[in-house]
Amino acid sequence: MVVVDDIRKAALLSALGGLGEVPSFSAIVSRFKRETKTHREVIILARGGPDALKRAYPAQRRDRSHFHAMEALNADGHRIDVRVAWPDWWPEGRAIARPMLLVVQDLYSGRILACRVAQGESSDLIRLAFADTFIKYGLPDKLYLDNGRGFASKWLSGGMRTRYRFRVRPEDPMGIFTLLLGPKAIHWTKPYSGQSKPIERAFKDFCNYISRHAAFDGAYTGSSTTTKPENAGTRAVPLAVFLKVLREEVFAHNARIGRRSLVCRGRSFDEVFGPSHAEAVQRGLIRYPSEHELRMLLLAADGVTVGGDGTVQLSGERYYCEEAASELAGQRCVVRFDPTNPATPVTIYRMDGSLVGEAQPLGLTRFDDQEAAALHGKKRGEWIRKHRVMLDATREFSPAELAARAAAPVIAAEKADAIERKRSAARIEQREGSQAFANLERGLASYERKDREAM
Repeated sequence: MVVVDDIRKAALLSALGGLGEVPSFSAIVSRFKRETKTHREVIILARGGPDALKRAYPAQRRDRSHFHAMEALNADGHRIDVRVAWPDWWPEGRAIARPMLLVVQDLYSGRILACRVAQGESSDLIRLAFADTFIKYGLPDKLYLDNGRGFASKWLSGGMRTRYRFRVRPEDPMGIFTLLLGPKAIHWTKPYSGQSKPIERAFKDFCNYISRHAAFDGAYTGSSTTTKPENAGTRAVPLAVFLKVLREEVFAHNARIGRRSLVCRGRSFDEVFGPSHAEAVQRGLIRYPSEHELRMLLLAADGVTVGGDGTVQLSGERYYCEEAASELAGQRCVVRFDPTNPATPVTIYRMDGSLVGEAQPLGLTRFDDQEAAALHGKKRGEWIRKHRVMLDATREFSPAELAARAAAPVIAAEKADAIERKRSAARIEQREGSQAFANLERGLASYERKDREAM
């Protein structure tokens, strides 16, 4: 400590200079407290910083008993401190890496509902973890998430007024959570906050029972250099072995009795979740996703522009949707697809999340395949004839009739102008004749007046 070092230096200088005995550290601290009367919290803030002062304030205890099962969920990612050997077909590519868990937890009971594994956190990992949850247990009313890059992705939470990450643009697509649960369902929490995200407490159990599992001896890396074991890094666990242990420990985590929360009161998470979920389903408080919503959950998404011929291009493949050609040519749209099988049809949505239709893959044709060329020409001819019939049904008049109707108002206007000109000339002529008659009468009256005066 700096103060102790300064006291030692003062004692040394005092001894060399013959200034007498310097008081001990405890005596100086006692006198400081007695004479300055500094608040304990001020000392904590000065010596420990804001985090130490925050721990000195009474913690808030939050009651979750007013929820029912699946009313509110929270989720987060957690890096497991175990070296895992990944198979060659794994898309992320690294041979040995520590796995990232994406865990979904029910807030009412504390039960772990879904757990997905990858080498890194991404929007696809989050989407699939929530898909597992929604398919099996239904849709929640609220989600409590932190605004990490994965959770705040526009494909998940796009359309919300604030995401506290990335720029919010009017042309952003509507995210899956926004479409399924509404823009007010997501609540952003503080990172590493156990009070706002109880799943942080579950991760402590994961560190104890999964990372330090006996099957991972030699593969456990420790959470830091101070907890690193002697044999760390001597082996890597195969992915299949890791997933087997993970399933067993998650099952044991949910079934472990003696939980001391206000909701469990000695019961396990499973014992609390099961009856509450069944009652909520019976009362109609939980709904399950429709086929359309399942398609959004299970398929990857990308934003593309519809070509002038109605095709969309994705990963080198072309897909055609007639509805998109007529409505969205030249505009942006959202395409949901199966990334593992590009030969399957894709689904096209508008940017607001409404369904447009299904687009079929066009594929490639051999240059000398005359049969395929004839079939293509036949389909194009049928397509052209269909739109000619639609055009004929839309037209009410032929081009000649339209030309006659367009000329008729001009002719009528010219006739009306001619009639109006004749009427104007007649009125002018009448006014001029009336003026001449009035002048004649005034002249006769003047002559008669002069004749009477002469007599």
